[in-house]
Amino acid sequence: MKLQDLLTYIEELGENLMEITPKIKRDEDTGGFYVTITSEKFIYEDEHGADEKIDEVRRNPGFASSSKAYKAGKMNKAGEVTKPETYVVKVKINQ
Repeated sequence: MKLQDLLTYIEELGENLMEITPKIKRDEDTGGFYVTITSEKFIYEDEHGADEKIDEVRRNPGFASSSKAYKAGKMNKAGEVTKPETYVVKVKINQ
């Protein structure tokens, strides 16, 4: 993927994207920069959304790896939820 296309790619990933780390290399033939791998981190409040994202990413021909982790929520002393439970999905995709 060309470096210029990275912003469009990020916008297409949606609102659950919290972090993206691109690996960028220079093409010696053209002198341009290209994104070769992206590491992406998504956060979901339900496990179903996280599972759907992993299924979607696994269908990508550039799929390299994925993981899903549960993060427990937090409550205050009054029993009110201060931070909801979440599922963190991390994926690597070869561009």
